[in-house]
Amino acid sequence: MKTRKLLLAVISCICLALCFGTAGCGSEDDGACTWGSGIGSGCFPSVDNTGQCDMMNGTWHPGETCASLGYTG
Repeated sequence: MKTRKLLLAVISCICLALCFGTAGCGSEDDGACTWGSGIGSGCFPSVDNTGQCDMMNGTWHPGETCASLGYTG
């Protein structure tokens, strides 16, 4: 039970760091990061460097937006 709580806390911290760490880094025009394929694919806007995209094992699209790549939401 203690391990489950610790794991949940670690995952929450990582998610928050990714969300808040990249939210203020540039604008959506800087690029977009896509990952996965098919129904499991996704796009993360406002990523302004390839390092952040590499952390998510994604594909960096400089100068693109998620909308221009066909993602909505």
